[in-house]
Amino acid sequence: MGALGFGRRSYDAEVEAARKRFDEALRDHAREEHKRVGKLDAAQARHDERNQQEAARVEEWNAGVEARRAAYQERDVEAVEWFIDQVLAASTYPHGFPKAQQVSYQADTGDLLVEIDLPLEEVIPAARAYRYVKTRDEITPVPRPEKERHELYASVLAQTALRTVHELFAADTDGVVRSVALNGHVATIDRATGRSRFLVPSPSARIHRAGGGVVAAFRR
Repeated sequence: MGALGFGRRSYDAEVEAARKRFDEALRDHAREEHKRVGKLDAAQARHDERNQQEAARVEEWNAGVEARRAAYQERDVEAVEWFIDQVLAASTYPHGFPKAQQVSYQADTGDLLVEIDLPLEEVIPAARAYRYVKTRDEITPVPRPEKERHELYASVLAQTALRTVHELFAADTDGVVRSVALNGHVATIDRATGRSRFLVPSPSARIHRAGGGVVAAFRR
């Protein structure tokens, strides 16, 4: 019996110790869960706040867009010129093409004056092709004839001018712009003075929006 009693007391002590450890673990878990829920609530609050701020920003942006659109439809000069600038700025061209323009809009007539910078003739490669010379183990350029280079350059200028006008009319779905007077400039830096100077006459045209969505062009 003594041995059994000792065994019983040892068992009860182990059970009590285990219960204390369990209770302590429950308290630790409760504390950690409280911390976790607190962090979760704080994170949720920050998330909700950011969502509200973003929603307010989007709402403000959309209101601004709608205000600009309304002003554009009413032929407000600043709104129209801002929109045209955005259209031209979004147009992508190869390396070597300048990205500069000036626009002026006449609300009473719907006439739009656009002045753009055009690339130098250097955008046309001087080499038509490249040839491998086996005897020298080198690649040499095949020169492009000057006549061909001038013709290609003239085509580039004309295509750039037509593309510019096309993009403007295509973007103007409200028909605010009735005609586009386009002046293209080819400019470089004068090495003697360090100032910009215009080199050669460039494409210049006045293009009208005709009925049925047809565009008629008149060269000047």
